[in-house]
Amino acid sequence: MITIGIGCLIVFLYLIAAVIDSALFRKKVKKYMQLFTQSYDKTQNIKKTLEELITHYKPRSKEYLAIDDALYYLEHSIARDYKGALDCICDGYFESNKIRRMHKEYIERERIQFRNLLTTSAKKS
Repeated sequence: MITIGIGCLIVFLYLIAAVIDSALFRKKVKKYMQLFTQSYDKTQNIKKTLEELITHYKPRSKEYLAIDDALYYLEHSIARDYKGALDCICDGYFESNKIRRMHKEYIERERIQFRNLLTTSAKKS
C-alpha cells in the first residue's frame, strides 16, 4: 500500500515538473521570437539580427550557444546559408514549430530583398 502511494507521488511530482518545464520553455520561445522580430526590424538582415540577438543572452546559456552555432555556420560552413544557420538554432535548442515557421518567413523576406536588389541593379544597367 505504501509503495503504491510513493509511486503515485513520484508520478505526480514528475507531471508537475513536466508542466513547469513546458511553461518555462514556452516563455523562452516567446522571448526569442520577440527579440528576433525586434532585431530584424532594426537590421533588415538575418546575420546582423543574430549578432544583436546573441547580446541578450548569457554566454553559457543554451540560447547563446545555439545562436553562436548559427553565426559560426554562417561564417565557416561551405553553404553559409540562412536556412542551415537558423536550423542550428532549432536543432540545437529551440525545437519549436513556431520558431521554424518564423525563420522560414524571415528567410523569404531576405530572398525578396535580394530579388528586388537584383531587379533594381538590372534596371540601372
